[in-house]
Amino acid sequence: KKKSRCQDVKLALATRLNKPVDSLRTCIIKSFESSHRQLVCSLLSQASVSLNEILDQSLVVRIEESKLLGKPIPPVFNTAEIVDKVIETVVRRSAQRSGQNQNVLGLGYRMLDQRHSSEVLTMRGIASVFPNSVVSMVKGPPWTELHAALGDAFWRLLLLNCAIFVPAARSCFLQVSGPPLPFHRARNRECFP
Repeated sequence: KKKSRCQDVKLALATRLNKPVDSLRTCIIKSFESSHRQLVCSLLSQASVSLNEILDQSLVVRIEESKLLGKPIPPVFNTAEIVDKVIETVVRRSAQRSGQNQNVLGLGYRMLDQRHSSEVLTMRGIASVFPNSVVSMVKGPPWTELHAALGDAFWRLLLLNCAIFVPAARSCFLQVSGPPLPFHRARNRECFP
């Protein structure tokens, strides 16, 4: 039943976005040049049980195509620093465009407004106006393990260019990156509007 539920969500995502949907593991492997995919597979084979669950059960949709990455390079920054840089990028892009947030990681953040003294400065010129639990989630394990294995460039690319859905309680999925995609309930099933 769990596999069937995953297939239902995968089909709904593919239909709604008109893009292919892969497991996180498959997305990762496809992100690297073919000459480095064996190394990536080797790195992923050493993953913890919790990371393996995320790799195999999470669904990923590439929102923006990007060039393939070369060999995985060990990270220079820690996971939290990369996530903060992604949030800065997302918030700045949103401010330059319509002001509408383009990534769930940016929810709860905006450009600092000097008129609102109650805003908490969290990053260079970025204010946190309410907590975003997804940010805390991707800054912790097993995501830190994935970042450590594949490096800064991959981690940033994944968070900026992909919509990632991780399994949650009762056969639901939680979106942890990408443009916010609304769901609604219909006939006791999660569906896209």
